[in-house]
Amino acid sequence: EISAVEFDFEQARDSWDFLIYNTGTGTLDWEITVPERWADVTPTEGLVRETPVSVNVRIDRETVAYPGKYQQDMVITSNGGTAELKLLMEIMPRPELKVSRDRMDFGLHTEQQVLLIENSGNGVLNRKIDLPAVKWLAVSRNQGNSTPQIPVSLDVIVDRTKVDDPRTYEEMLI
Repeated sequence: EISAVEFDFEQARDSWDFLIYNTGTGTLDWEITVPERWADVTPTEGLVRETPVSVNVRIDRETVAYPGKYQQDMVITSNGGTAELKLLMEIMPRPELKVSRDRMDFGLHTEQQVLLIENSGNGVLNRKIDLPAVKWLAVSRNQGNSTPQIPVSLDVIVDRTKVDDPRTYEEMLI
């Protein structure tokens, strides 16, 4: 006997645990077959006497290429019978970050430049720009969300009055 017959991982859950019980006499010898590669089970086989055995089911959404709802049936075979455990998961559309440029040169006089951030994939792109710990560099709207094909315009601003030493400065926005 198993403690559950269906696990719905929905859009965010990655792991479930269930128990395998021996409701008969003697030793229950069991094995689990997982047909799809997006689910992993630990352990995949074992023995149960009086104390139930805990089994973990973990899914990996990265192995599935397309958004949608997925289902698979794991089969648990034993010397005491067969059981099925249904696994359900949903893959949301994946966003993809696209920026208009990967380098900005402010030269000697430019104080502001525009950077376009676009979600060229699907779903919602959550973005956050981590600025280096310098006083002379700022970004307007350094965090927010972007939906597909609607670029967000950000101003990258330098303030030369906050630099003590005249030289060339270079920083990375992450």
